[in-house]
Amino acid sequence: MLEELQVPYEIKYYQRTSQQLAPKELREVHPLGKSPILTDTDRNEVIAESGAIIDYVLKYYGKGQGLPKKDQEDADNFWKQFAEASFMTTVTLELVTTLVPRQSPFYIRPLMNVIMGQLRQRFSGPDMERKIAFSADALEKQSKDGRAWIVGGDSNGGPTAADYQMLFPFEALTGGLKDNYTIPESIQNWVDWVHARPAYQRALEKGGPYDLNF
Repeated sequence: MLEELQVPYEIKYYQRTSQQLAPKELREVHPLGKSPILTDTDRNEVIAESGAIIDYVLKYYGKGQGLPKKDQEDADNFWKQFAEASFMTTVTLELVTTLVPRQSPFYIRPLMNVIMGQLRQRFSGPDMERKIAFSADALEKQSKDGRAWIVGGDSNGGPTAADYQMLFPFEALTGGLKDNYTIPESIQNWVDWVHARPAYQRALEKGGPYDLNF
């Protein structure tokens, strides 16, 4: 996002503990100890939660970029909320049910695989299927092959908050969850299209690659 808006920034890394928890140093930056966290030294602000960070950056540093067209403001807000409150909830449940058996003692691993598999089959699986179909339909309404911003982009043809928020769940879907579900071509095309953007490539050069194949 900062690369798309051409806002200068620095990245600070925090290593998780062996239990995959936030280190003490991150909790000293913000009491929740969660990432991402934005520290704005110009305004002396520390912002947590991705949605709040996106709103903050667009408000103070966007210079009119990243804002949806007037008739798409409500749709943009919906997708921003849907990504974090709904889609990511299901992604997180999938992550938990995938990792718990792997991290269980070997003698109960078969049992945990059965239990977690039932959870996915009865709860997260059907929910994820609905969200995949719903999201793919929205992309295909903008462009048949999925290569278009979710609510049509800003006035300059760039992404809006909806796109910034939906990228992570889409990456999880096409990464760690790709063997669990049939990924619509429109969603895969959208992720590939975003990944090919110069701003995304610059961000990778600065921050390094990341892997969502959990």
